[in-house]
This record gives sequence, structure tokens and C-alpha cells, in this order.
Amino acid sequence: MLRFLEQLMGEDMRSDEDMLPFVPLTFEDEAVVRDVVQQGRLWRVAYKGTQWNARCQHSIMLKPGDVVYVIGRRGITLLIEPQQ
Repeated sequence: MLRFLEQLMGEDMRSDEDMLPFVPLTFEDEAVVRDVVQQGRLWRVAYKGTQWNARCQHSIMLKPGDVVYVIGRRGITLLIEPQQ
């Protein structure tokens, strides 16, 4: 119930996925932003032929079609960085 209320109020919260270990990639791959779920926090990206949820460790503005680097994975969410 508390999580639901935090979501309604827009409070910053930790998800169960935040508790999972970070899995770094040995090399950076590119992904393409397909949809903005929550601007500055959560996107859907196309990566290796599949759609994934993706997050960045800092707030960034991305739009569909932007190319990003996949730097790791936490659970079933990719960790991304924008191209410079």
C-alpha cells in the first residue's frame, strides 16, 4: 500500500529491482529508445532484437529514436548512458 501511495504522490522510491546486483557488460552495445515511460527515469529500448526496460543512473532527456549505450543490466532492466 505504501508503494502505491508513493507512486501516486510522485515520491522517489526503490523498486525490488534496485536490490538486484548490477551486471556490467564487458563491452558497450548500442540500443535505440522506442518509448518514454517516465521522462528522465525509465524508457523502453530495442536491444539485440528485443524490447527492454532501461534506466540511467542520472536524469537525462531522451526521445524515441535516440541511440544510447547499454552499460549493464540489473535484473531485467538495462542500464544505459546517452551517446556523447
